[in-house]
Amino acid sequence: MFSRRLRWSLAGAAAAVLALAVASWITTGDDPRHAAYVTVLDLLAMNDPAVGERDGRQILQLLARVMGLLSLPVMVAAALEALGTFRTALSCATRRVDWPATSSSSDWAKSVPTSWPDCANSTSPSSASNGAGIAGLALAQRLDTLGWEVVVLEKAPG
Repeated sequence: MFSRRLRWSLAGAAAAVLALAVASWITTGDDPRHAAYVTVLDLLAMNDPAVGERDGRQILQLLARVMGLLSLPVMVAAALEALGTFRTALSCATRRVDWPATSSSSDWAKSVPTSWPDCANSTSPSSASNGAGIAGLALAQRLDTLGWEVVVLEKAPG
């Protein structure tokens, strides 16, 4: 789902979190699960400051928070890439609507063909319009005139 570069970035971030959790476990002597929990809280900057605790714990908290700041662009890139992947998958699942001469909703709903476009060779943007009411049909018609591939989804055609 993600690109190779993003997968390596996520793997590197996970390895850094694991290393910080192990270092926290060794330096504090806490249970490994608690050390991992505290590391994740520190990473997300949700934990209380380690004021008055050992120097090792304070340094680990500082490193975890810096790691959290450094991993933020990677997480945003992952979210954007995932949304792009889902958008591409949605556009490959759309169908072309051939607009009829009349504007009644039953004619519009019947005009959706059953053939699917070839996504590998498609160069036009795609969209789905929910409902064959006045607004849905107007939106679908406008997108079609702009060169978009559109599918109109109607709950009760006819």
